[in-house]
Amino acid sequence: MLLDLLSRHPEYFFAGLVAWIIAAYWIMMLFGRMVMAEIDFLTGSMGIGIVLGMSYMTVNPAIPILQPISIGGLFLSGIMIPVLRVAYLRREVKDADIEGVEKGYEGLVFRPNNASAKIRIARHLYNLGVRGHAMVIGENTIDELPRKYFPDEYRMIDIWRQHPPAASEFNPIPCVECGQMNEPGQIHCVNCGSRFLLDRVKGKIMSSTLGRKVLGAWIVMLVALLGIPAAAEVGGMAGLLIIALVLLAAGAAVFMVLRTSGEPAT
Repeated sequence: MLLDLLSRHPEYFFAGLVAWIIAAYWIMMLFGRMVMAEIDFLTGSMGIGIVLGMSYMTVNPAIPILQPISIGGLFLSGIMIPVLRVAYLRREVKDADIEGVEKGYEGLVFRPNNASAKIRIARHLYNLGVRGHAMVIGENTIDELPRKYFPDEYRMIDIWRQHPPAASEFNPIPCVECGQMNEPGQIHCVNCGSRFLLDRVKGKIMSSTLGRKVLGAWIVMLVALLGIPAAAEVGGMAGLLIIALVLLAAGAAVFMVLRTSGEPAT
């Protein structure tokens, strides 16, 4: 099969080799994200199945037109790799900042006036976009720390002062637990004592599903790339059946993206 393809269409053969490398990367990436529970099993399995199917059709297509389309689809998938890598890298950075906020709160459990824990909370809140509240916490805390041992923290506050947040970023933040509006500078809710700032940043990150949306769009794109030309080639009732299956698969991918958009990512 491969020797025959090499002799008849060497350009398809070598393009197919590159496409298989791209396919192998996608399969490993999807499997890894499934293991890490960053995408659900159904979405990941669908993606792996489509990649395997397209890889097979680069060398032995059921319909001749699907061979160049499969190769082209896998090349387009290769272009999307850096997009997903950036999305997941940003997510990992934000996860690290959330962990920093959590550890800052843990430092306040036995020492409520722990200035280093407060400044740590402020730093990570600022990175997560809660800049107004972070700046007030930082300014209220920095003088409690000796400059000699915390020079980076003093430089950080100076930079924040040079580029102050917009006035709207100093608006009160509601507590998730009781609904109390908390002014900038508060670390625990003034009404119930909950870690409302941690709840705030966790909620912002949990609602972020860029990687899943890109993955869903990728599945829809590949299904359409394969299904529409196949339906046009086959025609008749079989073509209509293929179109129905394409619409069903695309709808399933969109449903999974919308369903997971409100779920917390682990």
